Amino acid sequence: MTSPSRLEIDYRSAHWVHRLLAEINRKPSLAAAHAQWASPQPGLADLAFSIDTRIGNLREIVRLTDENLHAIGKELEETTNLDEHIAGGYAYRVRDDAALRRALIGFNAFIAEARSLYENLARFYRVFLNHYFGVQVSEKAAYEAIAALRSSPQWATELQLLRHDILHYRSPWLRFDVGASSPRFDAVLMLDWRPGATGPDAEVPMSTLRDFRTHIVWAATALVDALIARVVVWP
Repeated sequence: MTSPSRLEIDYRSAHWVHRLLAEINRKPSLAAAHAQWASPQPGLADLAFSIDTRIGNLREIVRLTDENLHAIGKELEETTNLDEHIAGGYAYRVRDDAALRRALIGFNAFIAEARSLYENLARFYRVFLNHYFGVQVSEKAAYEAIAALRSSPQWATELQLLRHDILHYRSPWLRFDVGASSPRFDAVLMLDWRPGATGPDAEVPMSTLRDFRTHIVWAATALVDALIARVVVWP
């Protein structure tokens, strides 16, 4: 029985680690350690690949989620009796169920990938400092260091709790807050299906999800900058 042929797919890098690698290659004193970059141990190349892939994934998740939210928003704009639903407290049944489901899948995927990216960054930080500089950093300290790259480090804990909640306990649903300006319909991720449920344990506004995106993208870039600074001053 012959084995099937393989078709490898070209990997398009997001170039997250390239600036750091360029600085390492300028340091002869790090050449011996760098020779192990691609080996399974310490696994730095594997972590860099994972981080780079997740950064690209997040960009597409956001784009696809926005496209489906736009489709739902267009339907809502064209619905003539929407004010009656709002005034009466009646739930509106979205006709484009596929767009609704894809938006939900997009939110779930974003939360899971964003937190996984955070964890990858923390591990990369630990392994990198130990491998190149012999600096031991605990897992807890590494997580705190990545979170502290932003001025509001509690974002990482909030993201962790939300990821844990949606992966193990609750599947979010959508509500739309209706305003007078554009966009008129602003999505809210509902963690409590009960009508009228509000509060931080029941809902996640889009502003919080946008903040998560800003924090994690910033952290990825800031980590590279911080590690480059360590490499540059190394003898």
